[in-house]
Amino acid sequence: MFKFKKKKEQANQIESVAMHAQEALKENKNQLKDECASLPELNKNTNTIAESFKTRMSKKIKLKTVIILVLITVFLVEISHLFYYFKDRDFYKFVDELRTIKHIIDKNYIYKIDREYMYTNACKSFVNSLEDKHSSLLSKKELSSFNLGITEMFGTGCKIRMLEFADRPGEYFFQIADIQKDSPLEKAGFLPGDEILRVNNFVSSAYYNEVYYNNENTDYDIVPVKTDVEHSLCFLAGLGDFTLIDENAESTILCNSNLENMYGLLDMLSQKQKRDVLDRSVYIEFGRFNPETERNDIYCVTVQKDKLKAKSVSYKVLKEQNIGYLKLSSFKINSSQEFAEALNTLLKAGVDGIVLDLRGNHGGSVDEYNKIITQLIKEGPLYYFEGYDFKECVSATGKNFKTDINIAVLVNKESASASEMLAANMKTHNRGLVVGERTYGKGVGQGVFWLKNGDCLFLVDKFWYAMPGKLDINQTGVEPDICVESTNLNDDNFAVYGYDTPLTEAVDYLTKKAEQKGNEQAEEQKNKTEKSQVEQRSESASDEVK
Repeated sequence: MFKFKKKKEQANQIESVAMHAQEALKENKNQLKDECASLPELNKNTNTIAESFKTRMSKKIKLKTVIILVLITVFLVEISHLFYYFKDRDFYKFVDELRTIKHIIDKNYIYKIDREYMYTNACKSFVNSLEDKHSSLLSKKELSSFNLGITEMFGTGCKIRMLEFADRPGEYFFQIADIQKDSPLEKAGFLPGDEILRVNNFVSSAYYNEVYYNNENTDYDIVPVKTDVEHSLCFLAGLGDFTLIDENAESTILCNSNLENMYGLLDMLSQKQKRDVLDRSVYIEFGRFNPETERNDIYCVTVQKDKLKAKSVSYKVLKEQNIGYLKLSSFKINSSQEFAEALNTLLKAGVDGIVLDLRGNHGGSVDEYNKIITQLIKEGPLYYFEGYDFKECVSATGKNFKTDINIAVLVNKESASASEMLAANMKTHNRGLVVGERTYGKGVGQGVFWLKNGDCLFLVDKFWYAMPGKLDINQTGVEPDICVESTNLNDDNFAVYGYDTPLTEAVDYLTKKAEQKGNEQAEEQKNKTEKSQVEQRSESASDEVK
C-alpha cells in the first residue's frame, strides 16, 4: 500500500513537470512566433539605419568633394588673375585706381550720384580713348534713338547736318542736308541748305545771343541748346523724324518722336519739353542765305507732322534724254527690295541707261549691300573682309542679277562705307562710270557687341577691300572716272539736268553710250541687210546660170 501511494505521488509529479514543460514550450513557441513576426520590422529598421548611415557618409563625401572643387577653382582663378595681371598689369592698375576714385567719391562727394550714368560714361571714355571715330559705345537710352530698321515714322522728314562755324571754332549750326519727297518740310517750302535756328521752344546756342538775347519780344521759356550730340537730339526731337549727321559726314542717329524707340531720349526732358517734342504742330525758325546781302534771311513757319515711309530709294525717268535716275540714300532694312522695284520700273520704261545717285549715302547694312550689288554685277568676287582672326571673300553668283544696262554712279565726299564700296565694285568690274568727287574713305567695318547691362559697343573689327584687285579704299576713298566738284549743296539734292552738274555729266555720258550702241546696232543691221541682199543676188545669179 505504501509503495503504491509513493508511485502515485511520483506519477503526479511527473505529470506536473510535463504540464509545466508543455506550458513553457507553448509560451516559448508564442514568444518565438512574436519574435518571428517582428523580424520584417527589425529588418526594415536595420535597412533604414543603413540607408541613413550611407546618406550621411555620401553627404560628407559630397561636401568634401565640393570643398575640394571650390578650392581648386579658387586656386585656378587666382592663377589666371595672376597670369592676366602679368600679361596686362597696366589695366589692373587702372582698375585699382578706378576703385580708389570711386571710394573717395562715395566717402566725400556731397551731391546725389547717378551711378549708371557715371559708369556708362567711364566706359565711353575707355572706348573714346581709341580715338577711332567709327568705334563707339552707346547706352540704352542712346540705342533707343538709334535704329536703322525703322520703316514708318512720324515727323517732318529731313536729314540734318551738324557743322562747325568756319570763323567760330567750337560753335556749331544745324543745316538741312536732304528733305524727303512729299514730306511736310518739302510742302512747307524748305530747301536743302536751310539752317535750323529754333524748333518749338528750343534754340540753337550758336544763334541765342545774336537772335534772342537782346530782343524785347524774347520768349523767356526758350531753352538755349548746347551743340553737342546729346543736346542736339533734344533740340531736333521736335522735328519728329530726322537723321543727324556729324561734321565728319557719319550718319549718327535716326530719330522718331512717335515710336517707343524715342522714349529713352524723352527721359532727358521736362514735362513741358516733352509736350514740345510730341506735339503734332511744330514751330520752326530757319535761316536761308541771301546772295544779295550775303547774310541769312530769317523765316518762321509752322508745319504739321505726318506719317512718313522711311524710304531709302527714289527714282524717275528723265524723259527728254530717256535716262533713268535712281537715288539710293542708305542701305537699311528693305533698301534692296525698294531698289529692285525701282530698277524693274525703269527697265520696263525702256530707258537707255541709269544714273545711280549715291551722294550723301553713308552706308548701312552689309546684307542689304550684298542684295543690291548682285543685281548689277553678274559674277565674280565683290569684296574681301580681313579681321583680327578671320578672312572672308564674298562673290556674286548671278542668282539676283537683273540687268547689264549702262550705269553711271554719282558720288561725293559724303559717300561712305557701303556706298563707296558699291562705286568701287562698279569700277573694278568695269560695270559703270563713276562721276563726282573722291569719296569719304571708310574701308573698315564695325562689329556689334552687346554688353550685359544693355549697352552696345560698335567696334571697328575688320578691313574690307573691293575685289577683284583688293582695292583699299580706307582713308583714300574712290577716285571718280570723271571728277566734278559739287560747289552748291543743292546740287546733291536736285536731280535736274542742266542744273545739277554731276548729273548732267553722267546723263551726257549715258546718252553718248546709247547713241554709240544705237549706231553699232544700226551698223550691224545694215551689214545684215547688205549681207542678205548679197546672198539674194548670189542666189538669183545662180538660178540664171542654171
